[in-house]
Amino acid sequence: MDRQRPHEVQSSRYCWGDNEASAQISVGGQVGKYVVEVEVFPWSSSDPRNKPFNTTKMGIHPMFENEEGICFIRRQGSNIRCTMQDVIDMTRQEVKAYYSLPPEMRKPL
Repeated sequence: MDRQRPHEVQSSRYCWGDNEASAQISVGGQVGKYVVEVEVFPWSSSDPRNKPFNTTKMGIHPMFENEEGICFIRRQGSNIRCTMQDVIDMTRQEVKAYYSLPPEMRKPL
């Protein structure tokens, strides 16, 4: 198995790793176990790693669209599917929260 070969992600097709694991199982082989460690941090518009996702000057939580045009927002370590009304409601809520802050606490636009 070529462990350095990149996996195919964001696709409905099976990756080479899935195909090789299925082939091993079909001939009575065992697939090696592995552990993946993931750290999840809350959204922070001031984190430099989030700069590419900071599309608004208010630092509103980013939303993402998948290959099928479905909108998702990342919250609490999971992806939540959003309807258009969800997007409108969340945006209104974040704008209201921003303008409810005293002016000296607002991030400059």
